[in-house]
Amino acid sequence: VYGDPGEDESDSIYLDIRNLSRSRHAKVKQNTALSNQIHTHVDRLFPGFLDSSKSGITSFGPASLELMKDQFSCTQIARKKQAAFAQTLRRWKVQNPEETASKLIGFAKQSLQPNPLRVNSQQNSLRALVELYKCSEAAACNLKIENAVLLAATPYAFLTTIPGIGFT
Repeated sequence: VYGDPGEDESDSIYLDIRNLSRSRHAKVKQNTALSNQIHTHVDRLFPGFLDSSKSGITSFGPASLELMKDQFSCTQIARKKQAAFAQTLRRWKVQNPEETASKLIGFAKQSLQPNPLRVNSQQNSLRALVELYKCSEAAACNLKIENAVLLAATPYAFLTTIPGIGFT
C-alpha cells in the first residue's frame, strides 16, 4: 500500500513519478482537446489565422494566444493601425513585427467576415478556452518539472544523458 511506514523510500519516488506522469499525460490530452475547440472558434472569427504561413504568427505561441484573448476577429484585426499593432507584436516578442503586422492586417482584410450576430458569443467562448489552455499548459509544464526533479533522485537519471532519450 502506498504510504506504508515500512515502504522503501525509493518505491515511493517511483510511485510519485508514475502518478505525476499520468497527471501530465492527462493535461497534455486536455490541451489537445482545448486546442481543437479553439481552432473551431478561431475559424469562425478569423479563418486561417492559426496557419502561420498565412498569418505570420506562430499558432498557439504567446502572441497568438494574447491576440485570441481579447476582441478577436478578422474585422477587428483589419481595423488596427499598422504602427500601433507592430508595437504590440514587438511587446509579445514577434520577429519582424512591422512585416507581421502588415501581413496579418492584409490577410484579415481579405478573410471571410464572421457573422456579426455571433461575434460576441464566439469571442467570449474563445477567451475562456484560451485561459483554460494557458492554465492547463502551465500545469503540464509544472508537472514535468516536478517529475524531472524526482527522476534526478533515482539511479535511472543517467539514462537522460543518452542522446535521444529525454524525460518525456
